[in-house]
Amino acid sequence: MKKRLMAIALVLVMVMATGVALVACNGEGDGGGSGTGGGGTTETGTYNLKIWCAELDREMIEEMLYNYELDNPNNTYNWTVQNVGEDKSGSQVVADPLVAADVYSFASDQMGTLVNSNAIMAVPNDYATQIGDTQISIADTAAKYNGRYYAYPYTYENVFLYYNKSMLSESQVGSLESILATNVSAEYALGMDMGDAYYTSIFLFTAGMRLFGENGTDINSVDLDNNATKLGLQYIKSLNGKKKFNSIAEEDQSTALKNGQCAAIISGPHMVAEFKTALGANYGVAKLPTISLNGTATQMVSFSGVKLYGVNPNSKHSTEAAKLAMYLSNYDNQFIRLDEREFCPTNAELYEEAMESSIEAVEVVIEQAEYTQLKPAFTKMTSYWTPMASFLEGVYKNLQAESVWSSTLKGIEDNLKD
Repeated sequence: MKKRLMAIALVLVMVMATGVALVACNGEGDGGGSGTGGGGTTETGTYNLKIWCAELDREMIEEMLYNYELDNPNNTYNWTVQNVGEDKSGSQVVADPLVAADVYSFASDQMGTLVNSNAIMAVPNDYATQIGDTQISIADTAAKYNGRYYAYPYTYENVFLYYNKSMLSESQVGSLESILATNVSAEYALGMDMGDAYYTSIFLFTAGMRLFGENGTDINSVDLDNNATKLGLQYIKSLNGKKKFNSIAEEDQSTALKNGQCAAIISGPHMVAEFKTALGANYGVAKLPTISLNGTATQMVSFSGVKLYGVNPNSKHSTEAAKLAMYLSNYDNQFIRLDEREFCPTNAELYEEAMESSIEAVEVVIEQAEYTQLKPAFTKMTSYWTPMASFLEGVYKNLQAESVWSSTLKGIEDNLKD
């Protein structure tokens, strides 16, 4: 597998050097398309297309668009690439779809809001068939809403542990308790953003809480006020008394690692580039540690998500936009993301190869995948993030008395129900 990835990388380098795009060549202009999207076309057209992507991805996306032009030489493309990250794109498309991008990248939990706001176009049938045939199961689930495909998956992500290898060993990072018991020179052995429900919910999931059923897809299954949740809350509360643990906001984490203030951070793959720079030769990653619940070592369970491309139904060139979205998410471009940005692929074949790619961050994402809960895509999830973040941070800071835990949980639960 490693040899195959190296061979593909070599071919891509040669392709980029000679100005030839390594993409499929069986699509058709704005009148429709098949294949992997972005295939050579015999029709001529001029397309003004706006694309939204995260700022760190912009240069990479512009290279992909250049290759798309090479593969469609009879067309003229006027690109507008804007920095709108996946965390904000969904809400901005919904707010003003007429001025939003033709093709935008978004996080999977925004799907319900986009569909119910008529801010995303259903995937054409031929592309839907390809998605169904090529994606890992969790990406296939994330690409659909009410059984219909609406988006084009391109990367899978979850949460894992970054650590300073000069302070912590591979054996020590296996459990949270062992990390905190280690006599490290750093002020804190472990930090994470306890003001963000994406991360603090880890303790609830680890204890057994589930949102919208076991797989996050049952809108009628909402039960937060239970013993499992309260067990997780007790663990969160106990962290406040740990001298070697601290809540560190995401914007401060790189500095904390770089200056030796903190030995390990729990975060996601979007921080790989920053943390690699901060830690240099001491950069290390591992799946999430276990925590001790009722005396039993229990593997931490995190949220997971999929990043996808959506097509604006208001696009003047919606068919070409759909072909572009399929192209940006195809095997070859997922490989480029794997190679350049260490993004875990959703293409099932490439996912299997990535398991043995020697790209550490991707390998731990795949290892952690067994212990995750896909972020639910229901519109009601907008009622979860802010109140749960406030509540859990209050529990951590001992500002939420146990006597109000049930009533607070029931209030959040009621808001999540139809």
